[in-house]
Amino acid sequence: NEENPNISSPFFKARSYNGLEWSAISEADFTVYANYWDLKLTEMMYSPAIPNEAELARGWSRDDFAWLELQNTGRGVLMMKDIQFTTGISFVFPEANINPSERLVLVKNLEAFSSRYDTNSLNLFQGYSGNLARRGETLTLSSPTGETIFTFTYSNTWYPQTDQGNYSLVVVDINAEDPLWSLPENWKPSSVPGGTPGLSSKNSQ
Repeated sequence: NEENPNISSPFFKARSYNGLEWSAISEADFTVYANYWDLKLTEMMYSPAIPNEAELARGWSRDDFAWLELQNTGRGVLMMKDIQFTTGISFVFPEANINPSERLVLVKNLEAFSSRYDTNSLNLFQGYSGNLARRGETLTLSSPTGETIFTFTYSNTWYPQTDQGNYSLVVVDINAEDPLWSLPENWKPSSVPGGTPGLSSKNSQ
């Protein structure tokens, strides 16, 4: 695979020859799939900058610029269909596959988001219901069968710059135990205003 050298083609076709004729072609899919718990929330903009006059004139509020970044941290392809946010915000992912290490960005309003960020090469999903609470709240992501993939609570009291300063929250350790995701020690403010949706935070340093 030229786009990702770590992923080889998973599809194979073969047929046999018995000395007289060839058999029909047999096809097999050897794709390695990730499990749902490989999906991690790696960055979130829960308190975007206040809209300027031009943005207000288009009817946009602060919530229209909010977003979350998720990453497939596993070694296989992750099937997103029917994975859903069940607390905090509501959103059911459509049919889509996410490759190992690939990130996606879930935005409230794609048009508003695109006015502030370069969307080239970003893997974007849009249109969740509800809003990311600026005071903090519990977010839960569930599998298609209702099992909890992750649940954690964030707070605007952790880092003032993520509340009023237009900085995003970035996870520190994606492998941290579940209880640590609800503690400020496992989060930090983004290194740049506006955050780095769809990119590793290291790329902005």
